[in-house]
Amino acid sequence: MMPLAYDYQQENVQVSSYEKWFLTGGKAECRRRRAIKRKRLRKLLLLGAVAVLAAGLLFGYLSGLVKIVQLRASISGAQKEIAAIKVEIAKLEEEKALVESPEYVEKVAREKLGLVKPGEVKYVVTSAGDGSWQEKDVKRRAKKYDEPLY
Repeated sequence: MMPLAYDYQQENVQVSSYEKWFLTGGKAECRRRRAIKRKRLRKLLLLGAVAVLAAGLLFGYLSGLVKIVQLRASISGAQKEIAAIKVEIAKLEEEKALVESPEYVEKVAREKLGLVKPGEVKYVVTSAGDGSWQEKDVKRRAKKYDEPLY
């Protein structure tokens, strides 16, 4: 066994690692090594937990960005659809104004319904051979009928 060295200026006893092991029966060195291993393990676990947390936050952030891009695309599609519908509404309003005009109503009444104004006579010309018929222009009488037609 080596003699213990004593430093009078530092007032510390210098002991070699073998002497420490021998004096403590090797238990202190084992405890110290286990403590170092525990510290390393704690550091690794903490680092792993931080890495998992960072990965989760990154995944959440990226999934949020993807959702934002999808929503923006759907918004632009909806805005295009709204613009197309507004154009269609404008066309339909123009058509509604045309249909509600008195000239159009008279035209449809004459052509499709075969109606005439009071004092007009309607003539329907039919062909003798094929059974089809065709309307001719409506002519106005000079004066209205005063007496019954029977």
